[in-house]
Amino acid sequence: MKGFKKCPNGHFYKNDLTQCPHCQREEVAFGNDTATVTGGGNDGVTKVFTGLGNDDSGKTVIIGDGKNPSKGISRKANIPTNNPTVFIDTEVREDTEGGSVVVAKGHRPNRRLVGWLVTYSIDPLGIDYKIYEGRNVIGRNIDCNITVDDETMSGEHAIILYRNKEYMIEDSMSSAGTVVNLKDIGVRKVVKLQDGDIIQMGETMFCFKTTGIENT
Repeated sequence: MKGFKKCPNGHFYKNDLTQCPHCQREEVAFGNDTATVTGGGNDGVTKVFTGLGNDDSGKTVIIGDGKNPSKGISRKANIPTNNPTVFIDTEVREDTEGGSVVVAKGHRPNRRLVGWLVTYSIDPLGIDYKIYEGRNVIGRNIDCNITVDDETMSGEHAIILYRNKEYMIEDSMSSAGTVVNLKDIGVRKVVKLQDGDIIQMGETMFCFKTTGIENT
């Protein structure tokens, strides 16, 4: 393959690199908790992901440097046994410059998907956050179930709960408050949510959508 050379483990990498990037050990620091991702086959690649928290539903983290030319490689993390409901998948995708990056797809709880929060405040193309059965803690902290990049939100801003076919929201004594359909819900007060409700936390506006599971 022109412009690439092959290491003893069978990986192709660019001629201008002195060592195969696949055979190097990499460690990425995000916090305290760790999960080790080991490459498939005998490639010897080990990547350490940290700061996964208790429930980072639907999060995506890009950790590659664009120098890995491999395509279509999938890897599965070895997750610590103290959290059996968590799993991570990673894959290598081609970037716009012909290189590739390793994408960690994140992990989700072993709970049913029951809804979404959709916002256009952060990205004009839209971002959606998944709501699962039970408690969903929303805030700025990375260990929240839903972490939102909004400095005006509190670390733990609010909780959305799905139980007994009902959706409820409670403000967690946030500084900016939680507003549903233009009304501040107050502190530590539980308000029922309906499909299509508009929720404001900090400077971020969300549209709340249900899966319709409550009607089954």
